[in-house]
Amino acid sequence: MFKRTPDERSLLHFSLWMGVLFTVLGIVWGVAIQSGVILFDGIYSGFSIILSILSIIALHLVNQPDDHTFQFGTISSCRAGI
Repeated sequence: MFKRTPDERSLLHFSLWMGVLFTVLGIVWGVAIQSGVILFDGIYSGFSIILSILSIIALHLVNQPDDHTFQFGTISSCRAGI
């Protein structure tokens, strides 16, 4: 039905590393030029890192095989709950 491709995982990892790069550059640049706004923006960008990590964890959980709790797999149970 829905085929998971390895591209989802690689795109989430790419998003994670770009978020890390953007956050670090924002913090370093904000400190270097003593700008509180740029520093705050760099720190605020760290939330994208948290969201990317949560997305990677969710992707891992959704791709789990079926077991005694979720007889049709977790992806089928998640679709039924939506």
